[in-house]
Amino acid sequence: MKEIIRFRNVVKNYGKVQALKGISFSVYAGRIFGVFGPNGAGKTTAIKIILGILKNDSGEVEVRKGNLSYLPEELSLDQSEKVQTIINYIGRLKKLSKKEREKEVDKWEDILGVKPFLTRKIYELSKGQKKRVMFLLTLLGNPDIIALDEPFTGLDAEAAERLKRLVLSLKAENKTILFSTHILEIAENLCEDVVILKEGKIKELGDVEELKERYAEKGWIIKLKEDTGDKNIIFGNASSEERDRVDIPEESSLCEFIESVGMESILEIKRKTPDFKELYFKAVGEK
Repeated sequence: MKEIIRFRNVVKNYGKVQALKGISFSVYAGRIFGVFGPNGAGKTTAIKIILGILKNDSGEVEVRKGNLSYLPEELSLDQSEKVQTIINYIGRLKKLSKKEREKEVDKWEDILGVKPFLTRKIYELSKGQKKRVMFLLTLLGNPDIIALDEPFTGLDAEAAERLKRLVLSLKAENKTILFSTHILEIAENLCEDVVILKEGKIKELGDVEELKERYAEKGWIIKLKEDTGDKNIIFGNASSEERDRVDIPEESSLCEFIESVGMESILEIKRKTPDFKELYFKAVGEK
């Protein structure tokens, strides 16, 4: 994998408060990288340093692609302007011709659907519609790295689904996406790599699936065909929590169970791994 962002021993202070305490991580091209942590963990500070909005006090920051774009948590659109006017303004700042601006609006119309309100003023739009306009402005100019700060906050289910589709479309184009978010389910559904911060320090870092394996409990989960019979009778130490699932503790014999039911009755065998929410709370030391 190609390293596109490098953080090495980065420190950032706000007066006497140390927001980042010498953290190090790498972001790789074409990956979806999530930055997680409680309030005050340093998520937004790290993102803004990558973008050049903030300057680190010490340490090394290297970004190997110059075309970056940023969607901030707070909407900052001129409420009295029309949507089309703002698109034209931002497009010209990014040196896009009228034809290029129209082409990019067309490209993302299926997901963002901003054309029906291009002639409306910002104050006339719902919060979800304003966010869709912000998404479009973020994508103008075909950026290589896209940073999204709390993009799902306040969105209804339809708007959140639009954003998920958008992120997956960007990944398909080999874009690098950074998330800063409180919504832990996003990691489960979208993120490939994550860093978990707490009080300016890294608590966990790495590939989501590898981290889940690292936090895996002892034992196995086996999914069976529905007509297998009573699992507790078949294997006394197993607990039947669902009709088609058996939990086998580490001290029990997996081979013995497989022989008891027959391989033809087994649909899936996997380790007991936590979901990302469980992993996160273990990493930050909270229940």
